[in-house]
Amino acid sequence: MAVALLMLAFVTPALINKNPARRAPDFHPLAVWLGAILLFGIASAEHGMWMSVMLDGAIAVLAATFAIRGGGGDFYFRFTIFDLRDGRGL
Repeated sequence: MAVALLMLAFVTPALINKNPARRAPDFHPLAVWLGAILLFGIASAEHGMWMSVMLDGAIAVLAATFAIRGGGGDFYFRFTIFDLRDGRGL
């Protein structure tokens, strides 16, 4: 394990994109994820596991919301009780 961590320590900086460019969002992974969640939700509904169906629905809504809105940034700060940008409470 120590060898793997040492390798990661040297390889990780080389994998970081040092010249980030703005790209159009790719929603194909989101569609695959939502398709898998839908499949599991349908299978859960067929077996009468309604709590699992509700959890699958909640996960799908959260994943789609975060993927479409960007998953953080200002969205995170807007919904925190303590606003971290200027130190004031909301």
